Amino acid sequence: MLQQDTSYKIFGKEIKIELPEFREIKNDKNPYILGEIEKEGKRYTIYQGKNGLSIVPFSPDIYLDLILNLKTKEKDDGIFVDGNKEGFCILDVQGGKIKKILLYENKSTSNKNEFLAILYAYRIFKEEIKKGKNIFSDSKFAIDKTKKLYGIEAKKVKAHSGNLWNTIADTLLKNIVLFKNLKNQRKYWNKLEFVKFILWR
Repeated sequence: MLQQDTSYKIFGKEIKIELPEFREIKNDKNPYILGEIEKEGKRYTIYQGKNGLSIVPFSPDIYLDLILNLKTKEKDDGIFVDGNKEGFCILDVQGGKIKKILLYENKSTSNKNEFLAILYAYRIFKEEIKKGKNIFSDSKFAIDKTKKLYGIEAKKVKAHSGNLWNTIADTLLKNIVLFKNLKNQRKYWNKLEFVKFILWR
């Protein structure tokens, strides 16, 4: 039996979880618990925390299935980037759903990877940006630097709390090594990509 679409509010946004394996749970003692997913005899609890959607115990494939099957009522559209000392993440969001996840491993400073994330997002999505699609970043440093050096505009979002897509990108980055093991799975071929690039030749 397929799970009916279920709506929740996260950071003021109404979202629907469209994952058939998701089962809603009403928990009066802990209203932050949304439900659970059972896979291969193991149960994973889905809850809303300060970093958006979380899973206990954490499972990279369950997390990917979850975020690729949620949709915002507002039908958000944009390119959401984040960076840390391990690399950067870019989410291409269309119609309130994640269309593509780009991850890049690069041990460096957080500022440099936030900066590179905006530059790479502009390179890949240049045509969409020209048509009005926006890049969103939580790094004022990276936003100011890319504008000053290259004239690339990006909009500021609150870091790690308050923006659904930013918190998802943050979770992907914090677990980047785990997600790398999933890149060759067929069901993620068109959704998850680890990128390699050279900005300056």
